[in-house]
Amino acid sequence: MHGFDTVSAGRNRLDMVWLELTTRCNLQCRHCYADASAAEPLKGRMALDDWLAAIDEALDIGASAIQFIGGEPTLHPHFRKLLEYVGKANLSLIEVYTNATRLTDDIVGCLKENGARVAASFYAEEPGVHDAITMRPGSWRRTVSGIERAMVAGLAVRIGIIEMPENSTHVPEAISFLKRLGIDDIGVDAQRGIGRGRRQGADTAGEAISQLCGRCGNARLCVAADGAIYPCVFSRRTPLGDARDGLRAALASAGLVDFRAAMALERRTRLGAASDWPFCQPGPCRPSAPCIPDGPQPDIEPCKPWRGQRSRGSRLVESPR
Repeated sequence: MHGFDTVSAGRNRLDMVWLELTTRCNLQCRHCYADASAAEPLKGRMALDDWLAAIDEALDIGASAIQFIGGEPTLHPHFRKLLEYVGKANLSLIEVYTNATRLTDDIVGCLKENGARVAASFYAEEPGVHDAITMRPGSWRRTVSGIERAMVAGLAVRIGIIEMPENSTHVPEAISFLKRLGIDDIGVDAQRGIGRGRRQGADTAGEAISQLCGRCGNARLCVAADGAIYPCVFSRRTPLGDARDGLRAALASAGLVDFRAAMALERRTRLGAASDWPFCQPGPCRPSAPCIPDGPQPDIEPCKPWRGQRSRGSRLVESPR
């Protein structure tokens, strides 16, 4: 490590980083947390060297998991270079969260060569239902083709199903369909009141804490296309600084301490110490215990899924689409 003392490393641990490369997307999903669309800029303020520096610093601090996300990350002009750069690091997890419509043989080959997993969103076994959510005719067919191509190549594939009014009656059939494709890592999450997924009454003063899973900011950070750093991809109201000023500053920031305290307070006052967090996922997810200002909050009792099911536990990543 270069100048990052062991005391700070223990107090401000970093295990995972989301790299939100772009807000451009070839789909326009009704619930998208990032408001991504084809009309958004392809590149933000982060130049290639800025992304590489952020990756270097994350690895230097100790991050062992990186997820590329967007928008549609495969659209970014430097996606391949960044994936190849990360692929040379000794990481426990490299994952690309994609809508799978652009998983050509060429891109799938690049993913495989660099040890990347695939995560994708899927909404229904009925093409019309899926396409109505993505607002792009034909997207179901392209998504399924991309998933199948990744499976044939031997890539690990994880699927997230976001349940909303448009597909709520289709979730069991969607799970069965995906299992017939050979996928057993399937998660179900509820639509969150963030971005285009805002529910009536979801917007409140400050952070929409109730829309978060309870783990945000605990040894993980999101770097957005404009350089902004957040506790996670969903916590858009808590900027922690600019990646070009360094990730260490964000980990040591008062904003992150306040954010952790706010999550702990929300849990204690609104839900009670023994209650499940509304958007808690199964697997390694844990509600946060009372805030420890100088470091990550300890885990307590395992939480139960808010809704739906998983056939395998999630790893370090969420299902953000």
